[in-house]
Amino acid sequence: MQSNYTPKDIENFLNKVDKSNGIDSCWIWTGCLTHNGYGNTRIQGKAYRTHRLSWIINYGEIPDGYLVCHHCDNRKCCNPKHLFLGTAQDNADDMRKKGRMCINEKRWNCKLSLLQVEEIRNRYLSGESSQLKLAKEFGVGRDQISRIVNYKRRKS
Repeated sequence: MQSNYTPKDIENFLNKVDKSNGIDSCWIWTGCLTHNGYGNTRIQGKAYRTHRLSWIINYGEIPDGYLVCHHCDNRKCCNPKHLFLGTAQDNADDMRKKGRMCINEKRWNCKLSLLQVEEIRNRYLSGESSQLKLAKEFGVGRDQISRIVNYKRRKS
């Protein structure tokens, strides 16, 4: 696929992608992450989410109005086989189909599904993980984890 990136740009990108689990597994971004757990990098002075950059390098430009979505639901994954193009509605439908619905679907910025909230509570209450570690892993603030494990609701 033809792209505007130099071989060195692509090499620098791929040097931060862990493909050690094989061609069909998730390829994990090992570089910088956004506050909500997506890979983040710069090429030629422009910032990219790494899954979007992987799509562009492998398949070409992303059409207007489309997102690059993950079949695997792993925000750090850059494997082009795990990515697909979809509208915001397609992405929301995929989320619902996989049981990753937000706690309050009316909030546009909802980050955690009901399944994730249950996992956070179970792991914290069993002593498996601290609130700070859970906050970093799930890409939310420690205060949000505290509200979850103490069964408190955020005021809208």
